[in-house]
Amino acid sequence: MFVTMRFYNLVMKSFIVFIFLAFITKACLGQFGWHQQNSGTTNGLFGVSFPSRDTGWIAASGGIALRTIDAGLHWTQVSVPDPQGVTCIAAIDSKTAWCSDGYSSSGTIFFTNDGGQSWTAKRADTLNNGVSAITFLTKDTGFAVAGNAFLKTTNGGQIWAEYLIGGFSGLDAINFLDTKNGMAAGGGIIFRFINGGPGRLVQQEPLFSKMSFYGCCLVTQSREFAVGNTDQPSSAVIVRSTDGGSSWEKAKLPDGLSSNEILFGISFPDSLHGTVTGYFGLILKTTDGGDTWVKQESGVTVGLSSVSFIDSLTGTIVGGDGTILRTTSGGKSWVRQYLPLPLSVCAIPEPFATKTTLSYSIPKAASVSVKFYDVLGKEVYHISSGGIQSEGAHTLEISGEHLAGGTYYFVLIAGEFNGVGKVTKISP
Repeated sequence: MFVTMRFYNLVMKSFIVFIFLAFITKACLGQFGWHQQNSGTTNGLFGVSFPSRDTGWIAASGGIALRTIDAGLHWTQVSVPDPQGVTCIAAIDSKTAWCSDGYSSSGTIFFTNDGGQSWTAKRADTLNNGVSAITFLTKDTGFAVAGNAFLKTTNGGQIWAEYLIGGFSGLDAINFLDTKNGMAAGGGIIFRFINGGPGRLVQQEPLFSKMSFYGCCLVTQSREFAVGNTDQPSSAVIVRSTDGGSSWEKAKLPDGLSSNEILFGISFPDSLHGTVTGYFGLILKTTDGGDTWVKQESGVTVGLSSVSFIDSLTGTIVGGDGTILRTTSGGKSWVRQYLPLPLSVCAIPEPFATKTTLSYSIPKAASVSVKFYDVLGKEVYHISSGGIQSEGAHTLEISGEHLAGGTYYFVLIAGEFNGVGKVTKISP
């Protein structure tokens, strides 16, 4: 069994174990100022990538991925080719993303350049392992790990070079500081990549002998972290190097953590501020580069599998039961984001020159608004119905005078429902 399967099974185990706690979690939401709403999915959420403040992507089970272009205020589901879903995702902007299924043996990496409306499948020719982690630094340069293989592309994923790392069963995490310097981690091993390729192996550390790593972060060329758990007995672990991997130390974690805790996600937007996530809704925070860690209140009890911060204040965490948490205060408070129920909407004519009409049907009375975004995710136009619309079919006319020629994505919002689409304005 590959390390990738071990990671997947561990995450899924936490989702199953805490199903019976769902009622407890919901009962507690009120005290954190949250509203109980239908999230639209209870799928497990595995990976999150925010290339900018407004644009984010989430890898999910059940044949879908999630995408936002308004900083998480609204999330939309996009279909992915794998019916099981995807476990890792890397995005460059609102249109361009790569994802893969870590618990498949196909080694297939999917690519989209139209916001998830279509996907192209690429894979390494000899790869027989699932891709457990993927990252892109530019539209051309990306890296991934699969089993005991390190993958690299310099042409946007059209061709992946494969480097086998002998003697090891697999790697679960990868992180690159720039196109030259990165790291990967797995079952008791940590690799450093130098000049964009495999470099020094840090494997003989006695400290790692009974550890498994599921997340890693190269903060600077000298400072790096890996997170996971220790074996027999199982407990959360963070290791840190401040000398480029020559030596490592185990971090002191807050008292009172569960004896079965496992850490999965890690994100450092700068050299001082870091966030780590794990089982039981655990969030750990450092503001001094990892010297000390404190526990933050998440308000949930499900496993939290991935975290992404774009600066020291703004971050997103995803996990079991469709959980999405968002902070703009560096984690001092977290707001749970709910996925809207899907709504069907179409634009006729499409493309259009002077005007187009949006046709939609809402299941209950609501005020309706529509936001238009350019291909970079910037909001360029907003229109509302001007009042409460009754249940049933409606239309809303969009004048082309508000939009320059080009392609736009739109989000139609009607209470707890929303619909998404794409229109193209033809220049006169």
